Amino acid sequence: MKQYDIGFGYLGNGITVWNRLEQQYGDYKIIAHIDHNRQVKFYEDLPQEIKDRISYFALTANPTISATQDQPVFY
Repeated sequence: MKQYDIGFGYLGNGITVWNRLEQQYGDYKIIAHIDHNRQVKFYEDLPQEIKDRISYFALTANPTISATQDQPVFY
C-alpha cells in the first residue's frame, strides 16, 4: 500500500499539496491543489483518509502568504 506524508505550501496561486514520500522530477510529487476559493483539485486517485485531510485543511485553514506578509491565501 502506498504511504503518504503530505505537506502544504503557498506557491503563488493557492496551496499546493505534495507527498514527501514520493519524488517526481527531482522534487516531492504534487498530489493536489487548493485554489483561492478553497476548491480542491486532486491530481491522482488518493485514499479517502488523505482526501479528507486535504479537504479539511481547505475548509478550515487560514494561511498567510508568508511569515513576513500577512496577506491571506484564501478569499
